[in-house]
Order: sequence, then structure tokens, then C-alpha cells
Amino acid sequence: WQALDQINIDYKYFVHVWMADRVVAQEDAMPSSNRYPTSWWAPGEVFSDPVEISLANLDPGIVTLTVGLYNPTTGARLPPSLAPAIHLSQTWVTLQTLTID
Repeated sequence: WQALDQINIDYKYFVHVWMADRVVAQEDAMPSSNRYPTSWWAPGEVFSDPVEISLANLDPGIVTLTVGLYNPTTGARLPPSLAPAIHLSQTWVTLQTLTID
């Protein structure tokens, strides 16, 4: 994550594991296990927060991992951008697709 400007809302992140058209596993939290709210991030700051989600109980198949930020008060998602001038049309970023055997 990178804060392009001062953030005035304490967003939560979501990581969704999709199989076909449904979420089969997920993690939602404020960054750093609720210890580093986004309103504390400095403009230009880059922040990394590893997230672990078990896939052990999923059926074999293809899954897609997506991630994004949302306002926990309203549920509104923050539109992501890959660079200051490259905004995405959806409200998440697809990280990768995996095959579960």
C-alpha cells in the first residue's frame, strides 16, 4: 500500500479468495492487526502488511485472490490506483490466480 496523500479515514483492508463467482475465504481488518490505522500513514508512505488465509479446507479448483480498502462505517470501497495517474475501474485489485489440488 502507498498513501498518495493524507488519509482522514481509518480504512479496513479486505483480502478475498474467490472460487468461480463466490468468496470462499477472506480476511478483513485494519492494517497491522488493527494497530496501525490508515489515518496515521504519512503522505507518500509505503506500508506492507502480510496476511495469511488458510486454503486447506477448500475444494480443488482455481481460486483468485483480490484485495482492497473500504470504509468500515459506510462500507464504501476506496477506488485503487496503480500509480497517481492510473486509476482502476473496479474497487479491488486482483493479486493472482492459483490452482488448488
